[in-house]
Parts: sequence; C-alpha cells; structure tokens
Amino acid sequence: MHPNFAQDIAPIEQELNRLRIIIDRTAAFVEMLPNSDFKQVIIGDLQKANEEYTKAVEFANNHRYGLARLHIRLAYEHLKKIENLVKSHPLFKIKFRERLDIRIQQAEEIVQNNQNPEALHMLNRAKFFRQKAYLAFRSDQSFNALEYYRLALF
Repeated sequence: MHPNFAQDIAPIEQELNRLRIIIDRTAAFVEMLPNSDFKQVIIGDLQKANEEYTKAVEFANNHRYGLARLHIRLAYEHLKKIENLVKSHPLFKIKFRERLDIRIQQAEEIVQNNQNPEALHMLNRAKFFRQKAYLAFRSDQSFNALEYYRLALF
C-alpha cells in the first residue's frame, strides 16, 4: 500500500461530503425560487455541479484522487456562478426580504391570537435566522444568507 494512500482517502471523502451538503442546500434554495428565466439558469448550473460531483465520486472510488479533485473544483465553479448570479440580480435580495418579512408578520399575527409557546419559539427562531440572513448578505456571504433565509422560512 502506498504510504499516502490512507491520507488521500479521508480528505477526499470530506471534500465530497462538504460539496454534497452545499449542493443539497443550494437545491433546497432553488426550490423556493419562483419560476423564471433566472431560476432556469440557476437550475442549469446546479445540474452541472451535480454532474461534476458524480464524476468526482467515480474518480475517488477508482482511487484517481487528482481527477476527483479536478471535478470537485469544477463543481465549485458552477456553484460560484450561481452565487454570482444571485448577487448580481437586482431584485433578488429585495424580493426575498419582502417575502420573509411578510411570512414573519403573518406568524406574528397567528402567535398574538394563539399564545402557543411552541409557535412563539418558532417565530423567534425565524426572526433570529432573518437577522443572520441580513448580516450574511451585507457581508457578501450569499450562500450563508440563502441558507439562513431558508431556515427562517421553515
């Protein structure tokens, strides 16, 4: 056995796991978008990221770690394109913020009429994640912001 063989396996598995999580989170975010040309472009890049991920897994399973890492990088390039599209879309932040604010306002009305402790907890959780999303967008951390928006909405 090559001395670096075991060392190569663990990091590549970690890289693949991290990539899978980011792709899955991005897919969950895309599901929340209204149908539009913008969404279709994002779906195309997400599919390409998934294809690169699949190739990376195949190469890793065949112990071809250099090629696996190449396809991991290519997958991240597609995810970066999605992030840049979201950042550059002029109405995106405004629309998401409006949608989130409306949902929280609706939840506040329900909690006022209900006084259910669990509902109050969920409302506070949504407000917490909304604040985290605002801060992440201001810090140019689009993927984190999108994940916080998703968590706030659900």
